[in-house]
This record gives sequence, structure tokens and C-alpha cells, in this order.
Amino acid sequence: MCTAVKTSETIYYPDILELQDQYFAPELQEKRQNIRKAEESKNIPKEEKKTMAKTKNKKGKMNSGVEVKVIEQSEETKEEMMDYKHLEKYELIGTIVHKGTSAVKGHYITFIKDSYGNWILYDDKQCKQVSSNLVLDQQAYILIYRKF
Repeated sequence: MCTAVKTSETIYYPDILELQDQYFAPELQEKRQNIRKAEESKNIPKEEKKTMAKTKNKKGKMNSGVEVKVIEQSEETKEEMMDYKHLEKYELIGTIVHKGTSAVKGHYITFIKDSYGNWILYDDKQCKQVSSNLVLDQQAYILIYRKF
């Protein structure tokens, strides 16, 4: 017979979760690496250029276009972006918390981030705005993240 026991161990969880390749299944790691290689091999302009976009007017004649400024990114910026692309970023948008000392009985509450970025506590009939510090200080049972 198995006995359920609730632990009181503190587990820290972030409001922004960044997962590196190593945390994905091998076949997904390979797919992600192939995507990065394809992005790196794209031809990127070497210097700032001005181009003219040409359009057709209603009568089908070519108009001289609008001047568009193309700005080259620095090598440092490109490297930072490539470093970032190996991460998957997720935002914490909800938690479910079990209140009580027993694993077989107790009370559940939930914290949900609304579309304005505010955290709302839902506890039976109570619904109120709370701080993100309160949310991150909970002994959460379930964490809900959304990919950026």
C-alpha cells in the first residue's frame, strides 16, 4: 500500500523561465540546431545601405519609390542574438497552490496573471489582486508557463 505524503521542501521557480537546448529531447535539440544554422547562413548586408522601393500606381506605371534605410547590426549584437536563440523563454502566468498539511486533504487556490500583467488570487469566492512577490513565494503545486 502506498501512503501519500506532502513535503514541505521549498522549490524556487522563476517568473521568466529560460530553457537551453540541453533540456529538450535529442530530436528537438537537433531540429533547433538546424534552424540556427539556417539562420546563420542567410546573407546579411555588410554595411548600411539605402534602397529605393518601387511601386506601381493605379495605372500600372512605376513610381519612384520611398527611400528605405537598412541598418547593419554590429557583430556583437548578432552574437548576442545567436546566443539568445538557443534559449526558449517562458513567462509564468499561473500557479496552483495546495493549502494544508496533508496530501489527501486540504484546499486549493490559484494565482493567474491577467492580460494587463497583474496577478490575481482566486480562492473560492475571493478574488483579489496580489503582488508578484507573493506569487513567487508560494509552495506551488502546479506551475503554468506561456512561451514568449
